[in-house]
Amino acid sequence: MLRVLLLGRLGILIISIGSTLPVWGQSECVVDRLTDTGDGTGLRGDLRYCLAQSVSGENRITFEVQGTIHLTRALPDLTASVSIEGPGREYLTVRRAAVDNYRIFTIIGEPVIGIFGLTISDGRAPQIDGAAQGGGIYVEGGVLILADITLSQNVAVGADGVTGNPGSPGGLGAGGGIYVAGGQVEIYQSTLSNNQASGGNGGPGRPLDFPSADGGAGGNGTGGAIYLASGNVAIHASVLSENRAGGGNGGQGGMGMGMVGGTGGRGGLGGGAGCYLASGTVFVRVSSLSDNQAKGGAGGRGGNGHTSSGRGGNGHTSSGGGVGGPGGGGGPKGGGGGRGGGGGLGGGAGLYVADGTGSVRVTTLSENRASGGPGGQGGVGVGGGAGGVGGLGGGAGVFVADGTAFVTDSTLSGNDASGGGGGLGGFGNSHPVSGGGVGGQGGPGAGGGVYSTGTATLNQNTLGGANQAGGGGGGNGGGGHYSGGNGGQGGAGMGGGLSISSGDLTLDHSTFATNIGRGSDGGAGGSAPRPGMPGSPGRGDGGGIQTNGGTLQSRNTVIAQNEASPELPPDLSGDLGSQGYNLIGDSTGGSGFADSDLLDVDPRLGPLQDNGGPTFTQALLEGSPAIAAGDNIDAPDYDQRGKGYPRIVGGRIDIGSFEVQKTAETTTVVEGTRE
Repeated sequence: MLRVLLLGRLGILIISIGSTLPVWGQSECVVDRLTDTGDGTGLRGDLRYCLAQSVSGENRITFEVQGTIHLTRALPDLTASVSIEGPGREYLTVRRAAVDNYRIFTIIGEPVIGIFGLTISDGRAPQIDGAAQGGGIYVEGGVLILADITLSQNVAVGADGVTGNPGSPGGLGAGGGIYVAGGQVEIYQSTLSNNQASGGNGGPGRPLDFPSADGGAGGNGTGGAIYLASGNVAIHASVLSENRAGGGNGGQGGMGMGMVGGTGGRGGLGGGAGCYLASGTVFVRVSSLSDNQAKGGAGGRGGNGHTSSGRGGNGHTSSGGGVGGPGGGGGPKGGGGGRGGGGGLGGGAGLYVADGTGSVRVTTLSENRASGGPGGQGGVGVGGGAGGVGGLGGGAGVFVADGTAFVTDSTLSGNDASGGGGGLGGFGNSHPVSGGGVGGQGGPGAGGGVYSTGTATLNQNTLGGANQAGGGGGGNGGGGHYSGGNGGQGGAGMGGGLSISSGDLTLDHSTFATNIGRGSDGGAGGSAPRPGMPGSPGRGDGGGIQTNGGTLQSRNTVIAQNEASPELPPDLSGDLGSQGYNLIGDSTGGSGFADSDLLDVDPRLGPLQDNGGPTFTQALLEGSPAIAAGDNIDAPDYDQRGKGYPRIVGGRIDIGSFEVQKTAETTTVVEGTRE
């Protein structure tokens, strides 16, 4: 039977679920048509009919048809244990076909649900009190097993805020593919792609109100493929790709009634395009998280003042996105323009750990993008308002906010964290002495591979293949009739491979190479008879690793062949917290070294490629000083590639994630400078 064959092929299911795996055979209903009318008789009918029969006990639904089931409305909630056994995801699709908002499957209570061999697509989460949760699947509790599934083009979009004093915030969009409120979800040999979670835009402030009305904040868009609010999610041998998480844009501040205008709203957080962990536990094993994108929302524009003068306050950024500064644009006779709102944070395009515990093992995280939202434009006035600050773009592979993360035997490559661009300075109005506003500062880009402010352990990984962190460009200064505003400063690019600003991070048996800390351009000065000055460029600092707070402890790790801005540390910026036996290609700008570290030597690394095992690595070439130069204490059994690649060959371990599989006596070891 199909179920027996499927579970036999995926024997791990039986092992993983154990005694909670139901018999799924108390009753069996056969889907023999592709309609969605609810018609059937004698346990034969369409899918809606068969689900209606599965209201108690442990049931099976099998299929004698292939093609697409176009759902005209939401399916019945799954409240009893049932196994839905499709013919294969390439042969059967269940999709939303109407314009209404409804998801495909909703699991209520504590059943054990198995869904096998089908594609789930085009679900759209309903909005409840402005929030949209679970576009494809919503799990309240129980156990959900997904195997041989494609979950694609499902969305959760929060409601836009409405005009008011202040404008209301945009709603949350969470779990475009799956929203897990509780229980246990296990995913095997499946693909989650092109799902999206988007926060709603903040509502505008009501114009000509008293006091001036601020714009609402953009809503958060989190968990493009998966959002875990509570419970446990395990992902095995699966692909999460091309999913999106985007924060909503901040609302515009309202025009003031005879006074300074309202504040532009901040942009919302865009986080965890692959998976967002709010609480609970996520395990990712032997999988791929690639080409996912997390982007913060744009800051709102400050409102215009009607007649009175006023100066916009400063915007700033926070872990939940940039916060817009007070608005107040110029009115017909002259007030100062207000500063635009700050851009929202974009982070964790692969995995975002807000809290709880995330564990990644034998997995590739590649080509993910995390971008901070752009700052809002300054308002128009006799003195144009300053542009808003761009939001942080951090941890394109993994972002650890306030939880705990473990990354082991994995490769992070080609990930990019970019700060949001600074907002344009406001233009001076028609007054003959008007001046343009200063362009906003570009947001920082931090940790192209990993960004951490929580607790993280990275053991036996390769971070290479041009992970990048780059600051956002400074905003251009506004033009004026008398003077132009200065351009904004470019944002910093910090730690192409890894950036730490607080918390604790332990690093062991890893290789950081060919990562990039990318600088950014300052904004152009505004045009006027007295033009503004251009903003200074942002620094690209610590191409491999950058520490700016927190505690790093590193052992048996190669950090070399990385790039940064000219005259800045290419490999390491900050305190390594060495526990010994590291190799640093260029120690300029680094500190915290141990006597056993090899400093300022060429590690002789090969390119990132398939050297055996499930993930790409960078081999140590003949003559590498890292060969047989590490510390054997607590060495793992195998190198990053796993079984068949012993960790200690020739009596002493190599530094980094790769172990040369020949005796050390055949290799020339070059000694470097030791501190």
